[in-house]
Amino acid sequence: DRYREVETRKKELEAAYQDLHDELIKQRQRVVATTALLTAEKKELKTRLNVFATRMDKLGPQSIQYGRLLKESNAATKNYEEEQERYLESVRAENLAKKPVLLSVLDIPSRPNPHEWRRPIIWLNVLVACIAGIVLSLVYAFMSDHFDHTIKSVDDAERYLGTPVISSVPKLGRRIIQTR
Repeated sequence: DRYREVETRKKELEAAYQDLHDELIKQRQRVVATTALLTAEKKELKTRLNVFATRMDKLGPQSIQYGRLLKESNAATKNYEEEQERYLESVRAENLAKKPVLLSVLDIPSRPNPHEWRRPIIWLNVLVACIAGIVLSLVYAFMSDHFDHTIKSVDDAERYLGTPVISSVPKLGRRIIQTR
């Protein structure tokens, strides 16, 4: 019985060993294929790098020439636009020169008549000044009351501050030191 167990165990181990051996062979083949692929890619990348390096060597002087040509092109474009603007200005000036300028006298200038002199109407000026003064004083009174944010009573203090007021300090006269 023990011999059979050892024999089955041996067969299982040999089968496992054979599976591992086959797997290692397959893995080795995959590694070889991957290595060959990576070597080919490396070779391709080196050739591409060499191609790019030669192109860069050729582009170096050409980029300097391109920069110079670009500056010249920008300068020529600017000159063209300035000349175009001058041409349009000359066309406008020519069109204005073709059209006659019409001037007409609106009224003949004259001196005031010394016999018909004018003087201010005093009662009208005083009336307008009084009305304007009353209107401005009312506007000032309402605006100063509207923008005055001082607390004037106990109710205002409770409303604005949100705290109850126990008592208030009486308002004394304007002078602190009283003279006899």
